[in-house]
Amino acid sequence: MSTGTNLTSTSGGEHRSSRTITQRLVTAAWLLFVWLALRGSLTVASFVGGAVVVGIVMGVFRHVPQIDSVRHTVRPLGVVRYVAFFIVEVVRANVEVAIAVMSPSRVADKRAIIEVPLPRSSRLVEAFLANAVSLTPGTSIIEVLEEPPTFHVHVLNMSSADMTRSSIAELHVRLVRAIGPSGALADVEAYAAELRERVALEGQAQGSDA
Repeated sequence: MSTGTNLTSTSGGEHRSSRTITQRLVTAAWLLFVWLALRGSLTVASFVGGAVVVGIVMGVFRHVPQIDSVRHTVRPLGVVRYVAFFIVEVVRANVEVAIAVMSPSRVADKRAIIEVPLPRSSRLVEAFLANAVSLTPGTSIIEVLEEPPTFHVHVLNMSSADMTRSSIAELHVRLVRAIGPSGALADVEAYAAELRERVALEGQAQGSDA
């Protein structure tokens, strides 16, 4: 009986160890993919450089306690969709910033600091989201509140507050689909849909006024 118990325990430990290794490999592959996507090149040098950076990051954070008690799952297809959406947003924002640089008078009165409330997902997802917003040209995070989750964002060229909030909400949805807890997705999607509707109504009102 004792031998059987020990074998079961060992098997369970090996299973957990195997699952941990698999999770770390998936995480490493995801981080490397994000690195290559942001670099915009697929060369031996960028691949090796990305592998080194990923190794350092995972080594540094290996023994750091989890910042969330919720379970996160890396979904490769969701990650690909998030990265693709983020790249499109960065390109669009770069165009807007270029226009602002060439015609500063056009954005002189459009700089603003707005409050962006967020439906709760997880601290990890919110940290990724804050970094994504800060990496997008034309927007920067100046304050993050945890209770309730809220960003204060400086916007270089703001057409409307809800449009900016909607853009951030779309990033939030894709991040939760990529790495977030499944239980948070419904609220995050509902909030993004509400903002899309508000932006659409706002556009219709401006069209009728014109």
